[in-house]
Amino acid sequence: MPVTPTPSITPAPEPPQRLTDSRAAFVSKADAYVAWQAASGPQYQAVGEAAEANAQATYEAASELAGVVAVASDGANLVAQSNSSLTAVAGVKVVTFLEAKPILATLHRRVAIVQLTDPSIRMFGEITAVASASQVTVTVDENGVFGSGNHDRWQVIDAAFYASGATATEVRAGVTEAAAVTPKALADAVPFGPLTDAATVAWDAVADGVHVRLTLTANGHTVGAPTGLIDGMTYVLNINPATYTCSWASIWDFGQVGPPGLPASAWSKVTAQYNADRGKLEAAVWRGA
Repeated sequence: MPVTPTPSITPAPEPPQRLTDSRAAFVSKADAYVAWQAASGPQYQAVGEAAEANAQATYEAASELAGVVAVASDGANLVAQSNSSLTAVAGVKVVTFLEAKPILATLHRRVAIVQLTDPSIRMFGEITAVASASQVTVTVDENGVFGSGNHDRWQVIDAAFYASGATATEVRAGVTEAAAVTPKALADAVPFGPLTDAATVAWDAVADGVHVRLTLTANGHTVGAPTGLIDGMTYVLNINPATYTCSWASIWDFGQVGPPGLPASAWSKVTAQYNADRGKLEAAVWRGA
């Protein structure tokens, strides 16, 4: 809060004393006292103006604080705890709050239903019926479900106030802009995921991970073109031929040396950076012993 400094007032001179001062002293003191009174008037006015300005600033600060308190109070009323048993799937959910939340329990309000012990399990939907201030029906969107399972500890939050944490899948996808990235999400996005061998090996870089392992089970299989690639991202494939040979989809570019001959029964590592301009995974190989 800005404060207006209080102006100073010149101290009053000694006033004249009619009973004790000589005539000359009385006249001198009287002249000085009258001159001080004339000069101090504007000073007193300045002090009054400073006091008024500070009082106004105090009032405005108090009003602003009251607004902050009101917002905080509303925010507290837009979050509820629930022990309702809910399954993380789309559809209708009856949610009972542990305490009444009349502001949150509003028809057509968008809410997030977040599992308390694992926030990556969450559902988004709209309140489509209100039984009371402590019980609502939420219709969860078809594409508004993250995670799975049945759980009975939830937090229900007005969707406008909800800031989600990114999942490992969202980190790998690199497209979510409204979620905070936690150290756990980063760590979960890194570990090697297993690929399933097939005539054409499929690799979803978002779902399976940017680091994967593959064990070949037959000759003639093809390592296919991964999906979900991001320009400039580096991808790692640990591959064990186990005496088998494979071919590579055209997206794989091993440069002038061509596709690698990998040692049998040993793990090798193919590291590739995706170049979107060329539509190629520019790859290098480390061959196991």
